[in-house]
Amino acid sequence: MAFESVVLTFLACIAVFYFILNYHRRQSSIKTVNSLPGPKTFPLIGSALTFLQRSPDEILDTLTELVEKYSTPLRLWMGNKLYIIINKPDQIQTILQNSHCLDKSVIYTLFEPVFGKGLLTAPASIWTEQRKMIAPSINTIMLQKFFGIFIEQSIILTDKLEKVGLNGNEVFFLQHITECTLTNAFGFYIFIF
Repeated sequence: MAFESVVLTFLACIAVFYFILNYHRRQSSIKTVNSLPGPKTFPLIGSALTFLQRSPDEILDTLTELVEKYSTPLRLWMGNKLYIIINKPDQIQTILQNSHCLDKSVIYTLFEPVFGKGLLTAPASIWTEQRKMIAPSINTIMLQKFFGIFIEQSIILTDKLEKVGLNGNEVFFLQHITECTLTNAFGFYIFIF
């Protein structure tokens, strides 16, 4: 009985030490991250109030406003999940060239029912293999062949946005940008919103 008590006490001490050590490391990381600019955060919910009961277009508008208001990189806490938002080409290039940044966020699982497990939603292991397979077909010569389509679809997009924006109407970009992107990529568009 005494031996069991000693072992349990020893294990409890190790667990407490491990918890304190990890808590200290996490607090240090959180302090560093919170030095980045970003919206006000609240305990448990982070910045979630900023996006509460908003449509996808309104969420995109809110993100755009945040990027304009704060310099990037900026931090955004959604509950206990941290998101670092970037929009400058040099920052994006740094992230895309870092092999440690290939894993997708949990948010991407929301897109799986629509897109399946493809390049957009797949975990890093699948994404890397799929990317290796399609990389030879994405080269300068191939992109030059699609340049005319890109120009044509860009003109169609700007014409649509001009018509929608006439008379001071509010323009919701997400649907129009999605349509243009999917038409550029696949040659057709399926309404998914």
